[in-house]
Amino acid sequence: MTRYTPKDLRAMSLKSLDEVGKSLHLEFTKNHNRAERSKRILAAYADLDLAGDSPISPHPDGATLAGPKPEFERLIESAESDVEADNETPQRGGARPGAGRPPGMTDDLSRLSHLSPQPHPVVKSILSGMFQSWSLAAKCPEIALTEMEAVDLALPWSQTLEYMGITERIPPWLHLGIMTIWATVNMVKRKAGLAREAVKHRKQVELSHESETH
Repeated sequence: MTRYTPKDLRAMSLKSLDEVGKSLHLEFTKNHNRAERSKRILAAYADLDLAGDSPISPHPDGATLAGPKPEFERLIESAESDVEADNETPQRGGARPGAGRPPGMTDDLSRLSHLSPQPHPVVKSILSGMFQSWSLAAKCPEIALTEMEAVDLALPWSQTLEYMGITERIPPWLHLGIMTIWATVNMVKRKAGLAREAVKHRKQVELSHESETH
């Protein structure tokens, strides 16, 4: 049986390393690349030397394991970088092409580029409610915001508050609470206006009736 040096093992194919491993009673799987198989074979050589009865003869062109082994140390320390990746064990992770922040992109600019493209529902509700109340007070329905106007107005406000970190602290239930408050206020204002009109009309009828009786 022949003993191979680390340099010999690095030059072998996976199949050849399997044959060497079998002679040492080693079993390899597809998860063992050439570097790992070579390290296990060298470790088996060392175990046999320590046992003192190794039947393995040194490779004719190689060195024995009796003295310092620069090749062995280099294989152990930098095996992954010296050996090609095994086709059966595809590489995972690592830097992706094009990954990382573009040149000139600061933290502030990065935050601006990642702001939400949709207005925050609470901000939209507040602005819509304000204009709705204004339209009722002025008795001009056109003042109330349309859906598109509400989005256009609420979006920059939402992004500003998001950049300042305020929207992150707005609880989800606040949207429902604000909608409930505005709906109640607007309904009260609408009904109060109708009540004033009804009172005014009743007074006009009473005055007209009194003038007719006199």
